[in-house]
Amino acid sequence: MRAVSDTLIVTTDDGSYGQKGLVTDWLRELIARGTQIDLVLAAGPVVMMRAVAEPTARWGFARWSASIPS
Repeated sequence: MRAVSDTLIVTTDDGSYGQKGLVTDWLRELIARGTQIDLVLAAGPVVMMRAVAEPTARWGFARWSASIPS
């Protein structure tokens, strides 16, 4: 992903890989900063996919997601 991305932000709730925190918190922060977002890619449990789907649809971002059964 890094090879084809200008910016890649990986989050985990416990910080075991990438940035610590919820992906939705990071999205809100990027929006508040005025960051240009062309595409949101998300993979994780169904509950996280739901949490990402609603705001990205509201903000009008292109998005792709893959759920991982929990």
